[in-house]
Amino acid sequence: MNAELIMKLQEMYMYYMLIEVCAERFSEFANTRSGMRGFLKNLEAELSSEQVEEAWNKTAEQFKEMEVIMKMQGDDKLYTDCDQTSRYVAGLMLVPDMGGSTPGAPLRKKDF
Repeated sequence: MNAELIMKLQEMYMYYMLIEVCAERFSEFANTRSGMRGFLKNLEAELSSEQVEEAWNKTAEQFKEMEVIMKMQGDDKLYTDCDQTSRYVAGLMLVPDMGGSTPGAPLRKKDF
């Protein structure tokens, strides 16, 4: 269980780090970053502080090369990547298996 949770957490940390770079360049991604903080805190709650720190550091190490590339991208390309990532992350945060909160969401109505 913890190994699976740690993998999910690392995936979300990677997206958080991406959005962090986006928010540094484009202010409109600051809300996504803020929303992710609470979401990540919920995921971290079941792990020890040592596990959380290890997962963060491992992800940050992997992110170093990607960050350099992102910071060299032109604004148009980076903005497009940021927008896509932001939309994807917003969707992930709604998925219950990822720790999202949609258990009470209404069912879709059949329209045919």
